[in-house]
Amino acid sequence: MKIISELQLNDSSESSKSRLTVASSPYAPLATLNLIFFRLDEQVSQIAAGRGRHLTSHSLDNTDASYHQDMPACFSSFEEARNVLDYIWTASVRVFESIPEPEQELDGRLSQDLRASLDMIRSCSGLLLQEWAKAFEAFIRQSTQLDVTAQQAIHTLKIHYILTTILLSLHHNIAPADETAWDSYFVEFEAIISHAAAVVDLDRKRRRQAFSLDTEIILPLYLVASKCRQPNIRRKAVSILKSSSKQEGLLHGGITARVAQRIIDIEEGCLETVFSCEDIPNCARISDVEIRFDPEENRAFLRYLRWKSAKSTKRDTVDECLHW
Repeated sequence: MKIISELQLNDSSESSKSRLTVASSPYAPLATLNLIFFRLDEQVSQIAAGRGRHLTSHSLDNTDASYHQDMPACFSSFEEARNVLDYIWTASVRVFESIPEPEQELDGRLSQDLRASLDMIRSCSGLLLQEWAKAFEAFIRQSTQLDVTAQQAIHTLKIHYILTTILLSLHHNIAPADETAWDSYFVEFEAIISHAAAVVDLDRKRRRQAFSLDTEIILPLYLVASKCRQPNIRRKAVSILKSSSKQEGLLHGGITARVAQRIIDIEEGCLETVFSCEDIPNCARISDVEIRFDPEENRAFLRYLRWKSAKSTKRDTVDECLHW
C-alpha cells in the first residue's frame, strides 16, 4: 500500500556503511500526510486510556484520497479499500462522541433512548462494513496476480476489518467496567492471529525493513493479548509480537510484547489455574491501560485501573514501570 512509508537501507558490499535512499520525488501530498496522522492519532487513542481521537473533524476529510464512505461495487486498489475502511470507523467515532456520556441506571443498564441511539449507530456502521467486505472481495476476485505484497495487504486489511467490527460493537458498551464483554469475540481474535501470522511470514519473504509509519499488525495483536482472556489465543499474540522486530508508528513489536505479557501476568498471577477466559473473573482483570514508552531508557510506563477487591465497587489507579 502506498501509504506505508518505510526506510529502505542500501547494503553495499563496496561500503560498510548503510545509507538511506531518497525518493526521486520526496514531496508528500497533504492528503497522504493527513492519512498518516489519522492513523497515528488512532494508535495513540488505543494505547492511552481516556485519550480520544483528535483528528476527526470533517474539515480534514479528503475525497481525492478516497477518504469517504461512498462505496463502490469493487475497490480499485488496496489503498482505496483501506481509506474507506478508516473513514467508516472515523465517521462512527464522530457520531459516538456527539452523544453525551451515558448515565447508567443503578443496575448498570443504559436508558432505553440511549440504547436505541447506540443500536442505530452500530446498525448503520455495520451495513457499511458489510458493503465494504463485498467490495473488497470483488476486488480480490478480479486481481489475477497477487504477489507477496498484495497477499500481505489482503491479510492486513482483513485484520483491520475484523478489529473495526469488534470495536464498533463494543463502543459505549452497556457495562464499560465489565471486561468480560470481550469474551464473546474469541473467534474474531483467532482470525486476527491467523492473518497476523501470515503477514509475518510474508514479511520474511519480502525481507522488509523494520520501520513503518502505518498501523499493520502490532496494535491489533496488542489488543488481542490484552483483551482476549482465552490463554492460548493471547499467548499466540504475544509470541508473534516477540518474533517481530518491526516498528509501526509508535509501537515496536518486541517492546509491545513485554507490555502485553505484563498485562497477562497481572491478571493471571493470583489465579491457580487458567484454562479459559471463564477462569479469569472480572475482578481480576485490569482496564483503561495507558502506555508511555521511553525507548532511550529501555522502559515503559503503565497506568491502569484494577478492582480494590472481589466485592469492591471501586477501582484503584496503578502505576508501574517496566525495564528491559
